Amino acid sequence: MKKKFFYSALFLMGMAFTGFTAASCSDDDGNNGGPKPDEKFDAAANLNYTPENAASWRNYSLQVAKLLQKDATTLYDSWETSFQGGEAFKKTFIEHNGGTYTSALSCIEQIIDKCVEITDEVGNSKIGDPYNKWTAGQQTEALYAVESWYSFHSRDDYSNNIRSIRNSYFNSMDSTVSQYSLYNLVQKINPALNTKIA
Repeated sequence: MKKKFFYSALFLMGMAFTGFTAASCSDDDGNNGGPKPDEKFDAAANLNYTPENAASWRNYSLQVAKLLQKDATTLYDSWETSFQGGEAFKKTFIEHNGGTYTSALSCIEQIIDKCVEITDEVGNSKIGDPYNKWTAGQQTEALYAVESWYSFHSRDDYSNNIRSIRNSYFNSMDSTVSQYSLYNLVQKINPALNTKIA
């Protein structure tokens, strides 16, 4: 959510710096010259690409690309080389002999906890929040509660979140169940539960 706000702010600042005006106020707006209640939403929702604001769109895209590159580099470095100034996260997790991960069980718990966290985020925040706002008659607010409303890739985002849970549970990236997977572990302990999960 913080990044969504940050990207939106970057875009709007880019528009301001190039002289683009998203909305204008009139004397009869009913709010002493200020924006109408929905104008703050409508202005951003109706930002279309035009020759006049092309430079702003380019600047926005450039800043997003830079942030994405930085985040990807940080993630890779944390996994492969060092995590918060210490050992590589991969080494810490695989060896699980100290620090946060002191056993294989602590690693399994971490995977399960994060799967639960992602499930909750998708169900309650990413899908639930916009849906609840929409059904409550807050259509504009519902639009802004959608995580990827600028790019319209929300379905891809949600699907990838759920795929990441499946990949973690199957210990594979191609929908096959690995021999060394949570799926097989739960299947041995509680097949009925495994059927519900998978």
